[in-house]
Amino acid sequence: MVTNYKYSSIKKHNDSFFIFYPQNLLKKINKFINGLNGEVLYAVKANPSKFIISLLKENGIRSFDVASLS
Repeated sequence: MVTNYKYSSIKKHNDSFFIFYPQNLLKKINKFINGLNGEVLYAVKANPSKFIISLLKENGIRSFDVASLS
């Protein structure tokens, strides 16, 4: 995982990538869990990355909408 883009070699690559801030996801998880009166459901097709799903599960999201077996 790249923690400092300015000093990383990632600028030399042409492959696509995304920047992930786990603390921002944790804030959103808490906002949903504490702000909604009901069960929070995550649509896996929005982002099926294993580390995202693991972080969601570790922080209280227990229901997932999955449209396919894979």
